[in-house]
Amino acid sequence: MLLGLKSDQLVLTQAHQAWADEFSRERQNILQGLYPSCIVVEHVGSTALCGVPAKPILDIVIGVTSFEEGNELVAPMESLGYTYCGEYGIPRRHYFVKGEPRTHHVHMLELGGEGWRSTLGFRDALLAQPELAREYAEEKLRLAAEYRDHRTAYQEEKDKIVGRLLKRIPARTVPVEKVLAYITRGNSLLVFTEPDFPEAGIQVPGGTLEPGETAQAGVLREAAEKTGLRALTIERFLGTRLYHSPSGSISRRHYFHLMCEGDAPEEWIHWEQTPHGGEPPIRLQLQWVNLDRVPELAGGRGALLAELKSEIADSY
Repeated sequence: MLLGLKSDQLVLTQAHQAWADEFSRERQNILQGLYPSCIVVEHVGSTALCGVPAKPILDIVIGVTSFEEGNELVAPMESLGYTYCGEYGIPRRHYFVKGEPRTHHVHMLELGGEGWRSTLGFRDALLAQPELAREYAEEKLRLAAEYRDHRTAYQEEKDKIVGRLLKRIPARTVPVEKVLAYITRGNSLLVFTEPDFPEAGIQVPGGTLEPGETAQAGVLREAAEKTGLRALTIERFLGTRLYHSPSGSISRRHYFHLMCEGDAPEEWIHWEQTPHGGEPPIRLQLQWVNLDRVPELAGGRGALLAELKSEIADSY
């Protein structure tokens, strides 16, 4: 059985390579169907965890910048064959299903929000911790045998197990949610250095999301804190990339294009008053650099500069 399960059935199976292939095809369909909206499409749930038995239904997360943006994507999703179910018990989620018997579940969540973090965090932790994945697999098989004829009870008990496992997940195994801001003024990009820590290299504003903060809110906060500028607006979400630091930590970076609409000097010094982790204020040297002459950004921060340049070129 590849995909498809009736609502009154409880069947666990393993066809992970076939499911991965099907996800790749469906991901491309969603990206094309929702174009030109820039979204993130992720494979989640047990069908994404090799070795963990799963109901033959694909679980997919679509990351959007805001719940309100998701409202605009309901009709395009319906044109792809999905049925819209509203929030379906989870605030600020757009929930879609497809197939009869059921083949796909889609959860449209705000990037960086609580639903996004818990769903992807659980997947990422089990991918990184084989012992937790084995325990989860064993528990699912036990529950499937015990509640063979009671799918609702199975789901309720499985949710309790997920909750217990989440409490045991080492923080280092879950990517830290971060944002980065490409702030432009005309054909120039805002960059900065740290004069007291020159080894930090050339950077763009960004940082770690606070608890419960969405990527959209976080990028505006971080941009203001690191530049002192207030007349900033989000032009476009550019995409998400994983970054593996030399120290071994992993971050999930959400890149945004912001525009500076107010007056700003060519160069200035700004003190970041609230660095992440409670360190003393940090002195930043900011300046505008022509997009065609942006030097290499430290720590892989230039990952989506090509997309930014293409967007700027298309606007002229």
